[in-house]
Amino acid sequence: MNHLLMKMKMIRTAKHPNFEKINPILEQWIHFLPQIEPDSYTNLVAAKRTSYCCYPQPFMDLGNWVAKTFNYNYDWDNAEVELWGAVYNKGHYAIKHGHGDPDNPEKHVVSFVYYVNAPEGSSPLVFADTNQTFEPEAGLCITWDEDEEHEVPQNQCDNRIIVAGNFYSN
Repeated sequence: MNHLLMKMKMIRTAKHPNFEKINPILEQWIHFLPQIEPDSYTNLVAAKRTSYCCYPQPFMDLGNWVAKTFNYNYDWDNAEVELWGAVYNKGHYAIKHGHGDPDNPEKHVVSFVYYVNAPEGSSPLVFADTNQTFEPEAGLCITWDEDEEHEVPQNQCDNRIIVAGNFYSN
């Protein structure tokens, strides 16, 4: 088993040291990339969501920073990863959900959200089962394992922008 994904058993956070430089680039890419068509398994109501598997180098660079910062031994060439961007406007939200694979419980996943833009009125990320709430702020990254169900309450502003991702074990 890939030990990148040993159970974290906690929710962890870090602030990107160069967020003021990388966030405008990430935001441009999120606006540039095509909108993914709605699907039956989505848990998010947002103004825009990019594809899970078609992402530019700045997304990969962010994923590498996440892996390094949280000490994940991740091999981009031999493991599965999903990265996507999303824009939440007023009234948008994400219902309570997890990121594990119920059809393959041996396949572990570590997930993250990274805040590209977090204007006043941006909804927090809520982990109700552990009674933890994280207020968004530009450059903040939050990671958790697949057992942590989470949600985003109805957003109260426009232009809350995130990049999210999943690192799967092989």
